[in-house]
Amino acid sequence: MKRKKVKKKPIIIISIILVILFSCGVLATYLIMKNRIKNNYGDTVIVTKDSNIYDSKKKSIGSIKKDVVINLAKRKSEEEEYYKVQNGDFYVYYKDVEKTKGKEFKNKYLVFNNNIKRKKMEFYNNDKLVLKLNKELSLPIEYMDDKYYYVNYLGTLFGLKRDKDDKLENKENTKEQENSYISVFKYDGVGIDKIKEEIKHLTDNKYESLTLDEYKEYTKGNIRIKGNYVLLMTSNLTDEIKGINKESKLNIVLDDNSIKFKDNNEPSNRNSHNRYVITDNISLELFSKMLEGKPYYEKTTNKVAVLNYHFFYNPDKGEACNEIICLKESKFREQLDYLRDNGFKTLTMDEFYKWMYGEIELPEKSVLLTIDDGAMGTGKQNGNILIPVLEEYDMHATLFLIAGWWDIENYRSNNLDIQSHTYDMHNYGTCGKGQLICASYEEAKADLQKSIDVIKDSTAFCYPFYNYSDTAIKAVKDVGFKLAFESGNVKATRNNDKYKVPRYSILSDTTLEEFKRKVN
Repeated sequence: MKRKKVKKKPIIIISIILVILFSCGVLATYLIMKNRIKNNYGDTVIVTKDSNIYDSKKKSIGSIKKDVVINLAKRKSEEEEYYKVQNGDFYVYYKDVEKTKGKEFKNKYLVFNNNIKRKKMEFYNNDKLVLKLNKELSLPIEYMDDKYYYVNYLGTLFGLKRDKDDKLENKENTKEQENSYISVFKYDGVGIDKIKEEIKHLTDNKYESLTLDEYKEYTKGNIRIKGNYVLLMTSNLTDEIKGINKESKLNIVLDDNSIKFKDNNEPSNRNSHNRYVITDNISLELFSKMLEGKPYYEKTTNKVAVLNYHFFYNPDKGEACNEIICLKESKFREQLDYLRDNGFKTLTMDEFYKWMYGEIELPEKSVLLTIDDGAMGTGKQNGNILIPVLEEYDMHATLFLIAGWWDIENYRSNNLDIQSHTYDMHNYGTCGKGQLICASYEEAKADLQKSIDVIKDSTAFCYPFYNYSDTAIKAVKDVGFKLAFESGNVKATRNNDKYKVPRYSILSDTTLEEFKRKVN
């Protein structure tokens, strides 16, 4: 019996068709994947789902949340399935992101010269954890607030939660200098045409306005201001002012009294909240000087009372001091009350120095408070009366410290300047006078230089026991001091010998009436 031949031709054809279809499917899948790899890549991408992030070996090293926008690095090949991020050593998978339009973060402030360094990074956006990276990074701090350090990473601004144990790295992230002052202007009771004129001047000169919140962060040291910025304020946000705000890129903000500004026509800084008061008679020329941080006073002075204190004590705390140069805390407060209530400006040493050398003018009611030695009640280690009282009243003084006797760190305060009272020559010498007078020129100069090395400032010097000689004065000049103080019981003027500046001594028996006569 003959066997029928099996027709193999249809089977072969079907097999070929299946192979072709399979190959086409594989090819189509490859082309679709390749196309998606290509299409999902862009300079900026958005994460489409909560995903892993990977190192160069495709090992997971962290996680990233949906909707985070990041910038990518340039690819070496269009077929790479893992996209490398820009300015970061990790990758995202192409299926986890899509191309989007994005705008790279640009800091309107000045970056800090400090980096935050951590072995593991947790990045936040709007208080939500959006990126975890198990890798050590050191990132420049763009700005900060009480909760976060803000860093520019992957072209996006992220927050890193602040921790009291954080150690910041000192880096030279920028050589650009931040503003040393901010001009704050108050517009109350001034004509609308005057406001428009000054707003136009600001706009023409490319000034920008701060918000009140930005100013507060500036005073905390959380942001560094660069360029032309001002704070414009009013106690009454009228419809006319609202109209100016709407027409202009600048904003006059409502004063909410959360900051106690001094309306003393001086520039503001982190330590002193000063403000210019705009009136209709202020010219654009004067307004320009205010923008430059120049103080403006309707009445200036040609004499300044320099007051000399020594020791402070409080009998209510069981403290006693029987020397004539001792002053009760209550009496010191009484004197500061008078200065505050009568509009006196307590000067920094820099302000007094610049006034003496004719570089600036000072308001009619100006006074320089000086304290000698650094003994009882003047430092944190010996009674701590002076600094807390100055900070409470927000007034300034200068301490002439015997630099070799006490640790300078006990006297640090934004309200207290520290200058030299020798390093170790506040004793009587063998010649029967102060040791500085008895010493040779070389000995005196060496001691003074040691005091400068400790204090890091050579603006002013104070003679121990008010004693000086030609040799001592030469040594004071030659180490670089610009001023030197003695006694004298008269007001200081610019005509004084700069190395014999007189001071009024404030003693335990100085009455308030005598105090008033000295400062007025």
